[in-house]
Amino acid sequence: MRIWIVLISLALAAPSAALEAQSRVVEGCLAALAFGSAQEAVQPTVIQDFSALSPPRTRISFTIDGVDAPRPFLGSCEFTNAESPLGLIEMCVEDNCFSKGDATPRFDEINMLLEKAGF
Repeated sequence: MRIWIVLISLALAAPSAALEAQSRVVEGCLAALAFGSAQEAVQPTVIQDFSALSPPRTRISFTIDGVDAPRPFLGSCEFTNAESPLGLIEMCVEDNCFSKGDATPRFDEINMLLEKAGF
């Protein structure tokens, strides 16, 4: 019985530990999602870090302070590099994706803010 309690405790602690140690790809995506939402920050609830893949990318479910949503938003980012300069290729929030060459200037604005922030 004690073993099960220890295993369950470790399983419950794992997500919070994962939120603390973030790759540069995750940090950059969190910044991009915040910039895209015109917020200082977003609050991640689940992070899937694929920074070791090519191209490096991440998926993040997140909430925004002051926004009453029925569930967290789902965001994703894809970059050219796993370290700075990251080089944003595409950023999506739910079904809305922004990438270079879009008809709207939003991708260029988010990318410029990322570069200014050192990503």
